[in-house]
Amino acid sequence: MGLVDRARLEDEGATLVTTLRVGRESMFAGLLYGLEGMRVGGRRRIRVAPHLAYGEAGVPGVIPPNALLTVEVEIVSQRAH
Repeated sequence: MGLVDRARLEDEGATLVTTLRVGRESMFAGLLYGLEGMRVGGRRRIRVAPHLAYGEAGVPGVIPPNALLTVEVEIVSQRAH
């Protein structure tokens, strides 16, 4: 996918912690919109409608078709590029 530089599971596998590059080419639209205006230390719960995520296709075996996603995000650091 190109968006994950590293990832790890925490809280007995319930929480995925990952480093990602914010940009149109590396994430679905709903997440990109939800991150707008966030800064280091910020936390947000983002609900993403299917048409702004994986839509009718879903991700076979992982995300069902037409799934409403809830993503909890915390910006812990920012890397300069």
